[in-house]
Amino acid sequence: MSGSHTRPPAVVPDPGRHSAPWVLYVVVFLVALALRLGPLLVQHTLGGVLEYDDGVHFSSAVELVAGHLPYRSFVFVQPPGSADGFAYFERR
Repeated sequence: MSGSHTRPPAVVPDPGRHSAPWVLYVVVFLVALALRLGPLLVQHTLGGVLEYDDGVHFSSAVELVAGHLPYRSFVFVQPPGSADGFAYFERR
């Protein structure tokens, strides 16, 4: 082989340089979680029936379990599938 080839020094990554992004991601996630769950926990809305839609969904589930079909047997303006989801809780 002609000439001497020297290999460039290996670049060793700095471990402290890459630790900041995951810490930032965790902080952003925790702040977002607190902002999202804070109002629900303070107002105690996770365990109660407080909205009009709760009654509509439950009554549609009762009708579905009784054998009536949404959109055909009774008026139901909520999205498809929501009566099916609540029917599980009505059967219990």
